[in-house]
Amino acid sequence: MNILIVDDDNSTVKLFEYYLLQFHYSNFESFTDSSKAIASYSLKEYDIIITDLQMPQIDGIAFLQKINEINIELKKKQPYIIVVTGSIVESLKQKCMEQGCNEFLVKPVRINNFINAVRNHSKI
Repeated sequence: MNILIVDDDNSTVKLFEYYLLQFHYSNFESFTDSSKAIASYSLKEYDIIITDLQMPQIDGIAFLQKINEINIELKKKQPYIIVVTGSIVESLKQKCMEQGCNEFLVKPVRINNFINAVRNHSKI
């Protein structure tokens, strides 16, 4: 299983990497620049995307829209999308769901919630 992590905060990226490694998930790539993550996504197959919503270059909603465009253009399978954010605004959650988000986690994310969201990928 290939996992793409996108968050502009390097400490959050490192925390998510640590969580994944604790549960023997080692096939992941991480980016603090959403533009670079999009470039990588267009070249590789990822089963799961874990992304922040509030990022400086391209925010999370625009990031998800770009992923959807790439999926259509390249006929890629929709990845399982986990959005992680500090905001619990319901309208924001709804926008994410409209863009294909499968899980919505609020920071700070506990390891059990994070890993359960990753494991939910295999249930669909």
